Amino acid sequence: MDHTKAVINEGFYNFAQERRKMKEAVKSPVKSSLHSAETDIFQRLSPVIPKNFNLSIEDSVLTGMRDNHADFSATLQCFQVETRFYPPIVGSVETEVDDMLPQIIVAVQVDELNVKCNRETVLLLRKLAVDSKLEDSILSIYILLNTLDVTYNHKDIYSWTVTSFLNSYNTQGMDKLPEETVPVKQDTVSSASTWFETLASQCQIKGIAELWSVSALMRLSGDAHCASMGFSHTNAKFLLKQHPDVQEYGANWHFLRLLIEGCQWSAELLVESLWCHLGNSSLLSDAPLLKKYHTWSTPLFFGVFLVKLRNQGSSQSKFNAMMDTVRFEWSPPFGQFITQGFRCISEYRDAVQRSRMSSQESVVAVM
Repeated sequence: MDHTKAVINEGFYNFAQERRKMKEAVKSPVKSSLHSAETDIFQRLSPVIPKNFNLSIEDSVLTGMRDNHADFSATLQCFQVETRFYPPIVGSVETEVDDMLPQIIVAVQVDELNVKCNRETVLLLRKLAVDSKLEDSILSIYILLNTLDVTYNHKDIYSWTVTSFLNSYNTQGMDKLPEETVPVKQDTVSSASTWFETLASQCQIKGIAELWSVSALMRLSGDAHCASMGFSHTNAKFLLKQHPDVQEYGANWHFLRLLIEGCQWSAELLVESLWCHLGNSSLLSDAPLLKKYHTWSTPLFFGVFLVKLRNQGSSQSKFNAMMDTVRFEWSPPFGQFITQGFRCISEYRDAVQRSRMSSQESVVAVM
């Protein structure tokens, strides 16, 4: 698809809120045995899943309208999705998890995503690529991100959040009486959790994430309370595979204990040129210079930060860390920025509380 355009009107937010309320009310939880959840799910979905799927969207524009003017706009140069699906071969009841898993290849790529709010760029993404493959009970994931700039303007984002979501939720509360909801039974949640636990315990998971040139600018109160932070390069690696002898655990924190104690795992995180700077500008281009000397109004800087974690047995873990070129700076403007940050968080908390109270009062008035 080329040169696509879409417009989101005010009714979309009301529709999204209504769908969220419908999901919260689950009328009839589905009950299924563990064996059925594990062995039949792929057999049921295999006929409808495309074996080869390609989707490409280029030069797209998404516009949000409110009160007959543009609320936000997003442009996308290219979005591509490519998948390959090979269904599993399940021949008997004794089929192992290794044989019932399909072979899946998924590749996603996003190029030049630009989101603007009130003519200000709030998100700029140059390139994002995600390649994943599930084959022979080995799940491999590779993520590459190049140049991500995020701008948070508290005045605009706070106003947009309250107007688009909290106010629309109150309007629905006045128009409709609350419907009787049936809570989700624990059996349904536990069966799905057990299915994921089984897959995680039988599959080897390998992941690599590489991020380049990431920065965020926060404007909390005009130009008086501004700060930016980011890093030039980050590399994260993760490996998880099942222990030869898996122990049985209780019901409390079963999945977490399975990952920590029942699997062999290792993780590595490398961060280069991590910085935080006060002001209305980014220091991403000056990151190499920060390794040589300190720049005023830079509260935090890490030249290199490396952390390695791995377990050597069912109850032994190893932790290694290394830091190079660490600088801290405290100043009254930095303290004022932190104080203003807590005030912004309080504004969100108060807005949510007012929305809930207004919704409850509206329902009582209608009844």
